[in-house]
Parts: sequence; C-alpha cells; structure tokens
Amino acid sequence: MRGRLKFGALAVVAMAASVTTVAPSFAAPAPPVTPVTPELRVDILTPDDFPEAYARIGDGRAALTPSVATADTKFAGFNSVTPARILETRPGFPDFNGVTAIGPNAAIDVQVSGRAGVPADAGAVVLNVTVTAPTLGGYLTVWPAGTARPDTSSLNMVAGQTVPNAVVVKLASTGKVSVYNNAGVSDVLIDVVAWSRNDGHFVGLPPARVLDTRAGSPIAAGATVDLKVTGVGGVPATGVSTVVLNVTATQPTSASFLTVWAAGSGQPNASNLNMAAGQTVPNVVFAPVG
Repeated sequence: MRGRLKFGALAVVAMAASVTTVAPSFAAPAPPVTPVTPELRVDILTPDDFPEAYARIGDGRAALTPSVATADTKFAGFNSVTPARILETRPGFPDFNGVTAIGPNAAIDVQVSGRAGVPADAGAVVLNVTVTAPTLGGYLTVWPAGTARPDTSSLNMVAGQTVPNAVVVKLASTGKVSVYNNAGVSDVLIDVVAWSRNDGHFVGLPPARVLDTRAGSPIAAGATVDLKVTGVGGVPATGVSTVVLNVTATQPTSASFLTVWAAGSGQPNASNLNMAAGQTVPNVVFAPVG
C-alpha cells in the first residue's frame, strides 16, 4: 500500500502537488456527466509549481504553526498571519487599486509577497479565495504568475453563488499569483492566512490531476478506492509522507461525504468533504500516504 490513499464513498477527480517529506492539490470542471452514483474530484499538489505546505512526518498532521527564521535555520512549515485582504474587486473598495470584477476567460495578477505580513522572499502562501455574485456558473484557477495556466480549478461556482475555498499556491519569483475566471463576470475576494519559504520540507508542483472518476466509474455509496499518489503527477516516488489535495465532488446522486486517509490503515471517523445532491464542491485535504 506504499504511497497510496483511500477514498470513501463518491466519485473522484484528483490533481497533484507534492512535498519532499510531505505533499499538496486542485481541480477543474468538465463536460456535464450523468453519474449513477456520487462523483468527486481529487486534486493533488506536487513539487515545483505549488506552495510549500508542511505536514508533520509520521502522523501527517498539517503544521500551520508560526516558525522563527534566522540565517541558520530553515522553516519546517507555514507561518500563520492575521488574515488580511489583498484583493477585493467589488465596487467601493478603493484600497485595492481599482481592480474590477474579472470577465469571462480573463485573468488578473495579484501581488502577494511584501504585503499583509508576507515577506518578500516567501515561496508559497495559503489563501482564502472567495467568489461572489458570478453571472454564470464556472470556475476560478489560481496559480503562480508568469507560468502556463494549469487545466485545473481552484474553486467552482454556479450563477449568483458566494463560495470560498482554501488555496495553497506557490508564488512566482515576482511574489505574484494569477487568478483566472472562465465564464461570466465574477467578483473575487482574496485573504492571505499563511506563508512559507522554499525550505525543502514542502515542494510545490504544477497542478496535476491524478484521479478523475468521470473517466471511469464513480464511487458507489459505502465503497472505497485506492489512489497511487507517489511517483505520479510530479510527486517523488520516495521521501513523501503527506500530500495536499484539492478534492472536488461533482453531481452526487444524494447528500453524502468523502473521507481520505492513508491506505492500509483504519478508516477514520471523520469527513473531508460534505455535499448535497447535485452539488459541485471542493475542499483542500492534507493526507498522509500509506
């Protein structure tokens, strides 16, 4: 079961981002399907284009605790900051450089480092991204500015919906991220909540999908599926203890939940993602690998 995860009940899509001693994730919408059972997307983050997220070796618990840096020390994880808004496209917020709602098939760049307590040499950040009042259903993608936009989504919405999601993303050398809106016109709010330096504990990767059950069979109620995460999607074959995933459920046939855990171990009495019938909903998941 080495390097594997288990998923409980639902169909799944997965994308990858990794960590050297640990790893992270994302997802994107696709043509409508007619599932016979709940469907779900899992996106895993991998080493080079995503953020540096750290999970404690051995128990896989995310360590979003502040660290103190000196010239001789490396960070072992993310440093939390007081949540601070760095983007607000709604009218009446002049402090955000007059940025307006993002139109269809359009993207904007957002400066992150050097603002809101994030140092100039930060390598990755944890953001709370919220879309509000979109005129059409669609998705947002957040990725390092100056690089090719990945074919994945960070957040999915329907017209008129206000929906947030946590996003762990590697910063460009300029300290910026890009935000893409695929359809309609959407107002976007971004708050920064934590940051990390490039220290080797977490290795960001370009988002890569490692599972999409829409291409095969959705996961039936009460069923599980093993997912190989090491050695795929840019995740190293060895030396990985944890991955950060963006798990998305789409078009479930009934209200349900999804649990992600290390293959080969007992299923925990917990859920990582909850959904209503027909809903498309994502969540970031830190999970140890088997």
